[in-house]
Amino acid sequence: YITEAVILIADDGWRLLPDYRFEPTTGRWIHRNGPIEPPMRLSDLSYDTNGQLTYHHSQERAPQSVLAEYMAAARAIVDSQDAALTTPTESDLVAAGLVRTDFEHLRWFDLPAQCLTPDN
Repeated sequence: YITEAVILIADDGWRLLPDYRFEPTTGRWIHRNGPIEPPMRLSDLSYDTNGQLTYHHSQERAPQSVLAEYMAAARAIVDSQDAALTTPTESDLVAAGLVRTDFEHLRWFDLPAQCLTPDN
């Protein structure tokens, strides 16, 4: 399952890029429908009277029997994505005010225009 999932993302993960928003100032990729809050914060951690770290954690795990369903669902999501991505030129990104010139100097990856459009 893990190997299949890695191969799926390696081959077709780029098709999921429009589902993400790239923040040039932080370098973070954020899913457009993802949670705004992180799953855990430092304030969620504490220490008991013995000095042991305590925090809420879940041990919920899906059974191995559902992994094939998860892979099929992942393939369906990837296959449903429009494969037409546009990668603007450096000057287009800078002129539109989406990135700064010093960012473009360091960027080594494709950055489709869809990943820089603000969420509505």
